[in-house]
Amino acid sequence: MSGETMLGGPDPKQLKLLELLEFSFNHLSNPDLVSDRAVMLLEALVEDALIDVLKPGVSHHDERSRGHRYENIAKSVEAYIDASFSEAITVSQIAAELNLSTRVLQRAFKDRRGMTIRSYLSIVRLNAMRGTLLGAAPQVSVTSAALDSGLFHLGRASAAYRQRFGETPSETLCHNIGQQTDSAAVARRGGA
Repeated sequence: MSGETMLGGPDPKQLKLLELLEFSFNHLSNPDLVSDRAVMLLEALVEDALIDVLKPGVSHHDERSRGHRYENIAKSVEAYIDASFSEAITVSQIAAELNLSTRVLQRAFKDRRGMTIRSYLSIVRLNAMRGTLLGAAPQVSVTSAALDSGLFHLGRASAAYRQRFGETPSETLCHNIGQQTDSAAVARRGGA
């Protein structure tokens, strides 16, 4: 590592590390300022700066490769959620299933989809609930549709549903049951 950038000037990452090390040594040499917490914070800062200096620069090819990898991660997250949205799912659980850290998983999904994993999960669950309510048999209730879709906090689910679809789950169910009743009456009369 030469310590200079391609343009010939000093590497800003290395300068940052040097300044941080100088500050750390000056700070740690003053016994009045030293505490366990201060030492731990300085260690973390130095470690981050060292990693930043030692990791290779990111090329255009690396950016494209990362984009492709992130897209694959996002698709895997979507497939996992689409297959098991009705269960209690955590981001940590998805990360473990895909053998990734939660940080990489969240960063990749947000980068490629523009939303968090939790937001996507909520959208999938709300859409499933709406599908259940729209195709509901007479014995389906709003509560059963919510629970079957993995929405366990009914008050929040109802508020999110209204925000997303512009009507309450009960209104969707009533419209659907009303249409089914109208269709049955027409069928009994011999069609119209």
